[in-house]
Amino acid sequence: MWGLALSFLAWVGLNPLPFAAGLIGTTEPAMKLLISILMAYPMAIVYHEHFRKHAQYRNLFFIAAGADMAFFNFGLSMYHNAIPAIIIFASTKLLGPGKINAIFSLVFNMGYLLVGYVVTESEDYDITWTMPHCVLTLKLIALTFDLWDGQRMMNQEVLSANNKKSAVTQSPTLEELLGFVYFPASFLVGPIFSFKRYKEYISDIYPLDTEAKVYEEHSKKRLFQGLAYLAAFQIGASSIRFGLSYNGSRTDEHGQVTSSWDACNNIQPFQFENATKFQHYINSFNCNTNYFAAEYVYKRLKFLGNRNISQMLTLLFLAVWHGTQSGYYATFFNEFIIIIMEKDLEGILSKTQLYHNVWANTYGRYALYALLKTYTIVFMGWSLVPITLKTFSKWWQVYTSLWFSGFLLFVPWSFVYKPALIYVIKRFNIERVRAD
Repeated sequence: MWGLALSFLAWVGLNPLPFAAGLIGTTEPAMKLLISILMAYPMAIVYHEHFRKHAQYRNLFFIAAGADMAFFNFGLSMYHNAIPAIIIFASTKLLGPGKINAIFSLVFNMGYLLVGYVVTESEDYDITWTMPHCVLTLKLIALTFDLWDGQRMMNQEVLSANNKKSAVTQSPTLEELLGFVYFPASFLVGPIFSFKRYKEYISDIYPLDTEAKVYEEHSKKRLFQGLAYLAAFQIGASSIRFGLSYNGSRTDEHGQVTSSWDACNNIQPFQFENATKFQHYINSFNCNTNYFAAEYVYKRLKFLGNRNISQMLTLLFLAVWHGTQSGYYATFFNEFIIIIMEKDLEGILSKTQLYHNVWANTYGRYALYALLKTYTIVFMGWSLVPITLKTFSKWWQVYTSLWFSGFLLFVPWSFVYKPALIYVIKRFNIERVRAD
């Protein structure tokens, strides 16, 4: 195992990592993380060449490879990542795969993560065992909710299409659960995927033999794209190379069937780079985490009967999931007030003929695009200041120097700017969009 070998070199005083980290101007923990992300790709090749043909060794390979990676990065602290998996396995046996187990999983896993933050968190971004634990927490919570959905589905209850897609009707074995947890292409920093996908993957549901050339080419392409988007695309490359990212087949207009391998994509570069509103950033970055938040938190708060409250609680969950520092909560509060303003503003303006006329005009379209692009770049930077600096004294000082400009724009929207905009539209009799 490569991780154990490099750790042994460090024990005997021949550690090459400090020198390598110095060459690229980073820290040794960050260098370890980068090496681990890159090593997932050759591990995928080893798996397909030597282990996939032996079904009884598949989970064991993932457990050994992921544990080796964990030991290389975190030493003996790696045990923290195994404890919740074992606890959830035991709770599923004792409580059954239902609602009570899902609630227990949510409370236990978030509690364990928060305690970890209290013990390890500092003012800087440290690479500790809590980093992969973020991913693990969401995966285990999602698993227990999917098991609950599986019971509901067998009881003929109505589920959404996405819930049906990820529902699990049979509890995993301990070996399967640990393989799911330690899967090397996603163990450290994601992407997050469902246990249903993992189970189908190791059960030969995906066409890994007939489509081998296709996903190998896709993974190479994603690997080279990693030169521009290093972490996000390298992670995607290893997930594709393992074969986990299978996303069905599609038939084009010529009747040619091609397979898709983008199920684990965590970033949409084109939409991200061309974003003209904050919702574009949300839709195109950290896609798998956003999917989790939507499916396992936001939509399950439907009983509250208020979308804004559901959204606020979802963002609060994500803030808690990130850590205890005030910067996380300030940034997700910023997201809340910005998204509310954007949705309201777009909803009002899109009902006017003037709005559509500007977009239909070539010069108007380019001018509006430039304005919106400037808006997103400037205020995305403003909104991310707290999560970057983390501690209150640091980010508050920056906001003070900026005269709290973002708050002056977004906070008064609902009770000052929105009523004023509606009044102006009515007062000047701005033409409304005609119904077809």
